[in-house]
Amino acid sequence: MMQPTPAPSSPPSSPTVPAVVSEDHPIVYPEPPKNVGNTPFRVLAILFDKLQNEKKPEKRRKMLGNWFNRWRKEEGYDLYPVLRLILPYKDRERTVYGLKEKNIAKDYIKIIPLSRNDPDAIRLLNWKRPTEREKASGDFPSVLYEVISKRSSVVEGSLTIHELNDILDELAKSSGKSHIQSQILRRVYNRSTPEEQRWIIRIILKDMIIAVKETTVFSVFHPDAHDLFNTCSDLKKVAWELWNPDRRLNDEDKAVQLFRAFAPMLCKRPTRGIDGSVKEMQGRTFIIEEKLDGERMQLHKQGNEYFYCSRKGKDYTYLYGKHVGIGSLTPFIDDAFDSRVDEIILDGEMLVWDPVSETNLPFGSLKTFALDKSKGEHNPRPCFKVFDLLYLNGLSLLHKSLKFRKRNLRACLQEVPGRIEFVSETEGTTAQMCANVWMSS
Repeated sequence: MMQPTPAPSSPPSSPTVPAVVSEDHPIVYPEPPKNVGNTPFRVLAILFDKLQNEKKPEKRRKMLGNWFNRWRKEEGYDLYPVLRLILPYKDRERTVYGLKEKNIAKDYIKIIPLSRNDPDAIRLLNWKRPTEREKASGDFPSVLYEVISKRSSVVEGSLTIHELNDILDELAKSSGKSHIQSQILRRVYNRSTPEEQRWIIRIILKDMIIAVKETTVFSVFHPDAHDLFNTCSDLKKVAWELWNPDRRLNDEDKAVQLFRAFAPMLCKRPTRGIDGSVKEMQGRTFIIEEKLDGERMQLHKQGNEYFYCSRKGKDYTYLYGKHVGIGSLTPFIDDAFDSRVDEIILDGEMLVWDPVSETNLPFGSLKTFALDKSKGEHNPRPCFKVFDLLYLNGLSLLHKSLKFRKRNLRACLQEVPGRIEFVSETEGTTAQMCANVWMSS
């Protein structure tokens, strides 16, 4: 039986800066601390070089910690401008730049400038092609650095960290406008050294290679940072909520929230094979689930309102439906929920189900059929395969056992074949049982 849970309490009021994640549900940010300094980007670029060259993880961790402490002392307690440069792939405030290596290569050929037949122009456009002479081949920022370093007259860069963030914001807002983006990159070329440009291009490509994992960056910044990021997927919120290293969060602060994208738990490949993983279970029963070829998706529901987002925080509500009257999925699953369910967050996989062949179609066709408005009875359609219950009627269930969540999940909704279904699963205790499931799938 589904267990009763308390209603959510209202958070205390405080100065806020809104930013929309789910439509009509703005994120509430605390007022950020004020910075007073104007740190040059070259200082951060030097740190990147040191981190990349240091082989010992503990020394890299210490370097990063010392750098953060120096920033707090000289600049201020707002490290958001820095974190979004160290972890550009986690920064949801900046949209995609629409720039790949080839686009950047063409821009730099014009900026430097290089003739079409110049060996370095050819090298930039064919940066992946291995050569005996150039060791940097295969890594575009390094290839670009070698080309620029022959020609740049900039000895000391003049860009500050704040100015670089402004430039990157401008670059993101100009996505699709190649002429404007080329002008922006020209400013970068004129105001930064070849070494700095190598790192700026890495930031744009979101390919840092500094030998420091995001978990390390978060833990050095604040002991609760990674937990908070996992439940909000928002770098700005992490930086501003946890600007004080001495402030600790309680469990409620780190809980998942309705209409807020969060980082779901992902599968990991066993490092010692199935036998080793089963041995770690020490004879306890575990759950074996089918591997699905779809897109990881969260479904948030409050009353008649729905919110769908991917594991990377992309909002797909426009595809599947904000309420029962619209979308390719919501109208068909609204009646599946138990009448006692008012608020719920489900974790699952969005697939494409073909009712004619009675099979799931390749993942690449998901958006095509989700946008299909013909609503034919026999047309392929999105089907949400649910495997976890994370939030129910005001209560985060992250700290409940998987068995508890699975049991309550079954009580929360009824399957609608081809629309919303429970993932196929079975219990096991041995490696052979895993092999049997794999063979029969």
